[in-house]
Amino acid sequence: MRKAKPNQKKEDTVKDLNGKFTRAKAFFLTDYKGLTHKELEDLRRRYRLPATERLILTVGVLIPRKGIDLLIEAVRRLDAVSPGVHGLIIVGDGPDRERLVQLSKDLEARVAFTGRIPLEDLKRMYQVADLFAMPSHYEGLPTVVLEALSSARPVVGSNIPSLHGLLEGCGRLVERTPEAFATAIEELLADDQRVRRMRAAALEAVRPYSWQRLAATVEKGYESAMAPGG
Repeated sequence: MRKAKPNQKKEDTVKDLNGKFTRAKAFFLTDYKGLTHKELEDLRRRYRLPATERLILTVGVLIPRKGIDLLIEAVRRLDAVSPGVHGLIIVGDGPDRERLVQLSKDLEARVAFTGRIPLEDLKRMYQVADLFAMPSHYEGLPTVVLEALSSARPVVGSNIPSLHGLLEGCGRLVERTPEAFATAIEELLADDQRVRRMRAAALEAVRPYSWQRLAATVEKGYESAMAPGG
């Protein structure tokens, strides 16, 4: 049997922490500040965002398991009942894009495909939206949801395990159907006072995931791993 090196435990721990640190940097948490009118109009113009009263945002790779087609169908239902009220911003790219563009052809004025965009514009995009939606079949760590919450945005998401307990007071988990998403979006955005409460709750919900806390956790792990006898 091969004998383990004396410092193998430390090396394995540090390697594991390095992996966690790298994954943590894959998303951002912002201090919510809002957008100026000029920034808002610039974003609308450059990405041809829908000129609707409410904007729904979703972010991710355009592949079938993300469920973007479901969200397009939800917006179609909303537009049939309240024309011109709800628009959808789809940030990201992927092999499913062309199919999704064709699916939304009749909603061209209500759906915007931005493709991949610079990080600073992505941060602004979260703030231009009234609500974030995540209709995925399944997800691991829902980083885009954390980003939305840190931008004080309510979230409507699929009722999947990785979102359980995350949206208390700041969103809603629903069945993965166009009807369920359309109903939740309409109900959550219909009450301005509720939206304000959910925005405040979103900032509280994401507080445990702040970059400072993530960094402190990793630093503590490094110190423990490198300590004598660790």
